Amino acid sequence: MIPLAGRIAAILPEAKILFVVRRQADMILASYDRYLRHAGGCASLDTYIAPPRLGRGALPGFDFHLFEYHRLVLLYRRLLGDEAVLVLPWELLSTDPSRFVDLVQDFADASPSGHQFDRSFPKDDSRTPTALDLYRLVNRMLLRSRFNSTPLVDAHMLALWLHRRADQLAQGLPSTLEEFRRRQWSLRVSEAIGHRFASSNRCLQGLSLIDLRPFGYDM
Repeated sequence: MIPLAGRIAAILPEAKILFVVRRQADMILASYDRYLRHAGGCASLDTYIAPPRLGRGALPGFDFHLFEYHRLVLLYRRLLGDEAVLVLPWELLSTDPSRFVDLVQDFADASPSGHQFDRSFPKDDSRTPTALDLYRLVNRMLLRSRFNSTPLVDAHMLALWLHRRADQLAQGLPSTLEEFRRRQWSLRVSEAIGHRFASSNRCLQGLSLIDLRPFGYDM
């Protein structure tokens, strides 16, 4: 990431950078969703957030330090200048998309005249815990990936078909059950995190125009 930032600053010295951050517990759950759905992962949530570092089960790429957002923000501010970097919380887009768009427009010096922006909040495409459990089972048995080198059978197309069936099956389950399980997952991630990100978030608060505390960022 640091070499990329340097290249951006060298090629586009007048660039403006928008960071959209998200409360770490929610971001980690979203990351787990993508890990199962798009990367062929097969680890449980508990293993994903506390993976072994060596040997079987080690997960390349996951590191709590990746969610200390202030480090990257400070890097770009150093390379491009404080005024060239804007930090906004994803939660603002969720609760007040119109204000979010206005802030981005002001930052980019973009006139709204003659342009039509969709100010509605985008549909959440995350899957339910039950669907993700089924994805994990299918991936473990049928999908070879960097996270699973020894599936029972390497059957990529069958795995994708079963993924779609998993989504359909999960949609038929009571929403109250899925909400309960989602809260349980969120609690487990929050317990694993503790106050790990408090210092980072305090620094991030000083770099953001928006008060992050009402959105649940640990300070």
